[in-house]
Amino acid sequence: MLDAFITALTLILITEIGDKTMLLTVVYSAKHRRPLIVLTLALTALSAVTLIGIGFGYLIVELTPGIFLKYISGSLFLLLGLYYLLTPVRGEQAASSNKSLAAFFTLMFISEFGDKTQISIISLTISTLSPISVFIGALIGFTVVNSIAVILGNRLSGRLKPILIRRVSAILFIVFSILAFTGIL
Repeated sequence: MLDAFITALTLILITEIGDKTMLLTVVYSAKHRRPLIVLTLALTALSAVTLIGIGFGYLIVELTPGIFLKYISGSLFLLLGLYYLLTPVRGEQAASSNKSLAAFFTLMFISEFGDKTQISIISLTISTLSPISVFIGALIGFTVVNSIAVILGNRLSGRLKPILIRRVSAILFIVFSILAFTGIL
């Protein structure tokens, strides 16, 4: 059980540092300046994906063509990138902020669904037969990585103008979209 926990923790720390979900968390934390909400949404989405991976992942991955997930993820990244690129920057309003945070949750969930991390979690669960240890190790790893991302994003937000954060976010989302469509991400 301890081996499964340590392996899952190490796996997440190694694969998620600098990964798209960490960068998404940095961007949304910088944009919204609500670190606890962003961290909670990120961890909730990542926990849900991890549980699916542990419980039903091997069936879903085998039954759902990978190309389908790739195009959903790529389309969401592209839509968000274009939205941030083409809409004017206005003062933050609660409704638009909440919609954006809901989009963040959805994007985190879909971008990790069928991702290398989820597939690794599935494999680890099958090989160790310790789903609880794998889940706890993965969750702690996700917490560490996304806490770093939230702190970084929150620190950047005070130093950067909203228009710059918005444009960088747009470019990152469009790049993620291209990478997702090509199968690199």
